Amino acid sequence: DLAVWKFLAQSRYGGRCEIFQTGQVKGHIHEYDIKSSYPACMRNEQFPNLDTMQRGKTISDLDKAGVAFCTVTCPSMEFPLLPYKSEETGKLLFPIGTFQGTWTYAELKKAVQLGYQILKIHDTIEYELMPSPFAPYIDFLYGLRQEAMWHDELMSYTLKILMNALFGKWGEEGELLVISRGKKHTMCQVPKHSNMIWASYVLSYGRLALYDYIQKASTFGLVLYCDTDSVFIKTQ
Repeated sequence: DLAVWKFLAQSRYGGRCEIFQTGQVKGHIHEYDIKSSYPACMRNEQFPNLDTMQRGKTISDLDKAGVAFCTVTCPSMEFPLLPYKSEETGKLLFPIGTFQGTWTYAELKKAVQLGYQILKIHDTIEYELMPSPFAPYIDFLYGLRQEAMWHDELMSYTLKILMNALFGKWGEEGELLVISRGKKHTMCQVPKHSNMIWASYVLSYGRLALYDYIQKASTFGLVLYCDTDSVFIKTQ
């Protein structure tokens, strides 16, 4: 269903890359990196059960899986949580104040815990949660990589890409540019291999893991920068 696919695609945001402090920085700089962030999310988290999808206009329970298009208000805080894609620049922002977006239930649940208010729910798709379907795949490849890291750098890198690239295939766009008789046309269709909700959830879990590390790192020093799966801080 193209309409469902497009709605789910609105909940797909990339990794968080953000500068918190600008200018020259003096002092001790420390980097904290999350090892195999996306594979770990795929291995350890729960995911939407595709056979239980329900469309609606309300959120029945944020402990379920799903995505919601809603209007929220974020109070003033040092590290806002929910992503927002700028219509002007296309950049991923993390604003405070009132704004609209489509987010996974996992991020909305955390946002509410942080003090966000959901002002209005415009559209939802809900699922029941199920254990990760990817655990055997990740366990198999991760085990091979642990062995290859000591004697085969190329194989180690290949296994890393295989673990990380899987969910990216599910989130691929379904647009095809066609040029016919000198005119450009864009055809939209759902790719056969698409599984947008799982792609959105992997990315969402990755941002949530990074957010937890940002909060923890801020107790040890001044947070300078983050990039997808790493945090840089300055200590005295």
